[in-house]
Amino acid sequence: MTLPSNIFSDPKLLKEWAIKVSNACGGLQMTTSPILKKTDIKVLDVLVEKFVHDYNVQMSNASKELEEEEE
Repeated sequence: MTLPSNIFSDPKLLKEWAIKVSNACGGLQMTTSPILKKTDIKVLDVLVEKFVHDYNVQMSNASKELEEEEE
């Protein structure tokens, strides 16, 4: 599975990530008609790790910007 560089860099990337998470959770998958899928733990694990990494990068960048503004 290929993932974008940082899901927080563009709202479209975050939305695509969320759809992948939703589909990996199983249940209804929206295509041309609803399809029931099983939970895909491996995909969920990769996507959640991606979220955590990108969130930490985003928060680190925000903290640096805040510190620069305060100086």
